[in-house]
Amino acid sequence: MKSSARQTRQGTPILERVVSHVTITDPHHFLFGHRLSVVPERSARGPTYVVVALPDARRRSVRIASTNLAEAPTRLVPGIRVK
Repeated sequence: MKSSARQTRQGTPILERVVSHVTITDPHHFLFGHRLSVVPERSARGPTYVVVALPDARRRSVRIASTNLAEAPTRLVPGIRVK
């Protein structure tokens, strides 16, 4: 039987992992190339979005598919916990 810790890590949804920053990787997104801090709150737009802090301190929901989280779903980044 596999270790339950290993099963949990592999099966954990992106937004339940610990992340502190995301990089916008969608070349069509106006924030393309920016590395932004993740805000520890759920997006009102739903589970396919992550809330980030813009450089001017405003908050914005960004599609997870437009970030590096979509490219590396198993990568864990130390920082705040996002649910």
